[in-house]
Amino acid sequence: MLKLLPLAAKAIRTDEFYPITEPAWQVVMQECDFYEFSSTFDRCEAELRDSHIVGRMAFLIHMLKSAMWRDTEVEGWSAKQFAFVEENFESIPPWLEWDVELLSLAREYLAVRHQFAQGSSLRAKMDAALQDYFSQSQEIGDRSIVAVQMEILARNEALMAEFPIDQGDLFHKFYPIWAWASHDVAERQSISTEHEINENIWASRADALLNRLEQECNGSRIGWLWSAALVGRVVLLGVVGLVAMMLGYMLGSVIATILGVIFGDKGLDGGLIVAGFIAVASAIATPWLLNSTLDNKLWFPLNAKFATQCYQQSWRRELMDFQRRSHVPDGFFRALFHHFADKSATASWINEFVQQDFAPALLAGAQKYEA
Repeated sequence: MLKLLPLAAKAIRTDEFYPITEPAWQVVMQECDFYEFSSTFDRCEAELRDSHIVGRMAFLIHMLKSAMWRDTEVEGWSAKQFAFVEENFESIPPWLEWDVELLSLAREYLAVRHQFAQGSSLRAKMDAALQDYFSQSQEIGDRSIVAVQMEILARNEALMAEFPIDQGDLFHKFYPIWAWASHDVAERQSISTEHEINENIWASRADALLNRLEQECNGSRIGWLWSAALVGRVVLLGVVGLVAMMLGYMLGSVIATILGVIFGDKGLDGGLIVAGFIAVASAIATPWLLNSTLDNKLWFPLNAKFATQCYQQSWRRELMDFQRRSHVPDGFFRALFHHFADKSATASWINEFVQQDFAPALLAGAQKYEA
């Protein structure tokens, strides 16, 4: 077939070459060495004389879906062709604009692919399934995606360990391409991607869950330490204010003594009034001025540390169980806890973590494949 394609280019010589030979190029892409594919393609393009950019763009967009997974060199064939597509974006047919967006998502993931896949065995399988989806036949790609979804359902506990909340930047580049492939396969497998949700029922259950999680946290060791830290913050500011008041009064007393020596009793009386004013002002102003610094340097990091421990040790598991029981879409799951974010400090922290946690989102995507 590699020998026939250049002959076809010599015979056709117009941009009709691209749609006519595209099925053959797909076979070459899957079965031959990538260098053989790219070098043969370049020879064929050299034979074309009446080629319009639209035909070439459509062909490249289709080929790049597979090529980007096989040719990862920074300045390789795929990178150059993708740059050509981006430079001529205005010439892309409207029905292919989303395909270009998909290529952009793939490129972002491929930049961190090695780091992601090395994170765990499940992540390596997800990466391999994505490669099959983009570079193998539709049947093989679909089968690989479905197999990984079944493993996600069977490894709920491991999912939390393999997708920790402190690697959000990495997962932000993986999840969009995975969600797209998962949705596409689900639709092709005649799997319902939408179902009716009783919002009132699940909102009530989420509210009850938040109340329980707050009570459990307050009664736990971490909760006691967290409360103690809050009390300590108030005490610390009080001590700072007291010390500032004493120092202010001492300074004021020195001023009062000097005024007394200079102006007599009237000067001393006025100096004592000044001393009292300085003491009160110091007691109020010093904690107020230090409050922001103490919060940024001490309290906010400590607060976040306690909240993270609560989420990792207790809240996260309960939220994953909520997702398992509810089978609600990820968007509704996140919106639900965002709705209750102002309910309490605990609800606010839980919402903050939920919005950056990819484990519930992956579970929700896999639940579409449950029989």
